[in-house]
Amino acid sequence: MKRRLEALPTDEAERRRLLLAMLAEDSDEESEEGEEGEEGEEDEDEALPVLDAKGRVAGYAGIDHSVRSFANALPLDAEQRAALIRDCRVVFALNSSNWLAASAEPRCSLEAVARAVFERHTRGATYDATRSGCEWWAQARTRGSHRPEPPWPPPP
Repeated sequence: MKRRLEALPTDEAERRRLLLAMLAEDSDEESEEGEEGEEGEEDEDEALPVLDAKGRVAGYAGIDHSVRSFANALPLDAEQRAALIRDCRVVFALNSSNWLAASAEPRCSLEAVARAVFERHTRGATYDATRSGCEWWAQARTRGSHRPEPPWPPPP
């Protein structure tokens, strides 16, 4: 993954331009697809997948669904970390989720991270790469910007 991040432009303006162009292209494709079909007509590529008895997508094997955490899962130097934070802020401002197909090459640092996570979780698994991938999104928070509210009023 480090090589993928290093291959991206280091110029902040160029990174931002490429990231916004990439996301705009994805958004334009979704808009055009939505205009072509009749209302209520289901596009073959967007049909809902078959689910198994546990409500998960059927047709794959070898995925560990247990809860896990990984220390140092994303080792970045200071420059890579700063670039990733900048990209997160740009994507967060767009308030959307994104898709990276299993067969697609990452086009930005965030897609490189999404790909690395996908590869980690699917290592040794069998799945249809033509119908698989990962959904990703970004959140950019500053200290104190979000304080979770308790689910009930605290006692007096």
